[in-house]
Amino acid sequence: MPAPNNRNFILPARGNYANLVASIGELLDGEMCYAIDHNRYYQKVGSALIGVHDEITPAGIRSGVDLAADSNVFTDAEKTKLTNIAENANNYSLVILDEDDLASDSATGVASQQSIKAYIDAEAATSDAADVALSARLDTLEADETTATAVAAVQADVDQNESDCDAADSALSARLDTLEADPTTATAVTAVQANVDTEKDRVDAILSAADADKDSFAEIVTLINSVDTTNDTAFAGYVTSNDAAVAAVQADVDQNEADSDAAELALSNRVDDLEADSATINDLANVAADVDQNEADSDAAELALSNRLDTLEADPTTATALAAVQADVDQNEADADAALALRAPLHAADATGTWTFSNTTEFQDSINVLMNCTADAFYGDGSNLTGLGSITTQDSDNVAITGGTINGIVLDGGVF
Repeated sequence: MPAPNNRNFILPARGNYANLVASIGELLDGEMCYAIDHNRYYQKVGSALIGVHDEITPAGIRSGVDLAADSNVFTDAEKTKLTNIAENANNYSLVILDEDDLASDSATGVASQQSIKAYIDAEAATSDAADVALSARLDTLEADETTATAVAAVQADVDQNESDCDAADSALSARLDTLEADPTTATAVTAVQANVDTEKDRVDAILSAADADKDSFAEIVTLINSVDTTNDTAFAGYVTSNDAAVAAVQADVDQNEADSDAAELALSNRVDDLEADSATINDLANVAADVDQNEADSDAAELALSNRLDTLEADPTTATALAAVQADVDQNEADADAALALRAPLHAADATGTWTFSNTTEFQDSINVLMNCTADAFYGDGSNLTGLGSITTQDSDNVAITGGTINGIVLDGGVF
C-alpha cells in the first residue's frame, strides 16, 4: 500500500538492552523500544521484551525472555527437576510456629529454632528446680534423727532376719545330717521306691491296654480313667487342693500389696505433713541456729585459749618458771637414786642363784631367808630372822649358828 502523505515522526525509547530491561516497568504494554547494542527493535509483551523481527511464537518469547538479565526463567535442567516432583507435592504447605511452650502440639507445623531453644531451656530449668527441691528434701530427711533411727531399726531387722535365716539353715542342715544317719531314713526311701514301682506298673498297664486308634485327648483321658482310677482320683484331689492353695497365696500377695501401698501412702503423708508443718521448719531453724551458736562459741573459746598460750609463750617468766620446775624434778630424781643406792645396794643373782649385798645393807622390815646365808657380820638382835638353815661368819669373834629357827635367842642344837 502507498505511504500516506500525513505522517508523524515516532521516536521509541532507546538504550542498551540491559537498561531497557531494567526500566521495563516504565514501558507500556505493546510499546516499542530500540536496543542500541543489539541494533534491534523490541516490543514489550507482558513482562518481557520481544524482538519485533521475530515471529511471536513460544520460542520467540522464550528467546526474548532469556535475554533479560533478571527474567528468573527456569532452565531446561531445572524444569526437568520440577517435572519429576510428584504432582501432589504442591498440596503441602510449610507453617512455621513460634511458640516457646509448643502449646498447639501441631502435627504439621514446624517449630522455629528460637521456640525450640526456649522450650528446652524452660524444661531444663524446671528439671534443675526439681533436683534442688529433691536434694533439699533428702538433706532434711538425712538431718532428721528419726530418719537415722528408722534406718537403724530396718538394718537391725535385716540383720536379725539374716541371723534367723542362718540359724534355720544350720538347723535344717543338722536335721538332714540326722536323717541321713538314721537307718529309718533308708527304710522310708525304700518305701518311696516301692510306691514308684507301683506307679510304674500302673503306667505299664495303661500302655498295654491302649489301642492304636486312641489318638484324641478325650479318648486317652477316658482310657486312663478306666485303667487307673486310683491315680485319677488322687490327681483330681491334688488339683483341687493346689487351686485352693494358689488362690490363698494370691489373696495373701494381694493383701501384702495393699498393706504395702497403705504403708507407703501413710509414710508419704507423714513426710508431707512434716514438710508442710511450720513447727518442723521452726525446729530445724532453731537447731541450725543452736549449732551455729555452738560453733561460734567454740571458735571464740579456741581463739581465747590460743591467745592466752601465745601470751604465756611470749612471756620470759614462763620459760624461767618451766626451767625451775624441770631443775626441781631432776634434783628429786637424783636424790631418790642416791637414797636407793644407800638403802639397798643390791646386785643381781649370779649363775648359781646367789644374791650378793655389798657395803652395809639395812632392812627395815622382816626378812625370810629360805636358803643358807653367809655374811661377814650381822648387826642387831636377830629376832626377825626366821627359817635360817645355817649362818656362818668369817670373824672368830662373831656368832656362828647351825640349824633351827632363831626367835630371839633359842637354839635346838648346834654351836653357840
